[in-house]
Amino acid sequence: MKITILDGTPDSVHEALDRYLKNLVNALQTRHVVTRIALNALNIQFCTGCWSCWWKTPGECAIKDDSHEICRQVIHSDFVVLASPVIMGFPSALLKKTQDKLI
Repeated sequence: MKITILDGTPDSVHEALDRYLKNLVNALQTRHVVTRIALNALNIQFCTGCWSCWWKTPGECAIKDDSHEICRQVIHSDFVVLASPVIMGFPSALLKKTQDKLI
């Protein structure tokens, strides 16, 4: 099984989540193919709400950034884990804008 982990940790302050994800990857790699994508290392722009991904180029964002590769990775995965610290009751903005691009 192919598993993709989208790591939405915005900075290095959240060491506990990083440790947890490393342990999770090590445990899962014994039986599965696991890819962990650190979103803070990528160039992901905010969705502008232009709807080009629905009308002009279905399934493909008009903004050229690293979200295209993330979308390909997610599409070819059997299971996707969305990981983020909880900030004021919500996932990080980094993970949220990535989720918006996955629409």
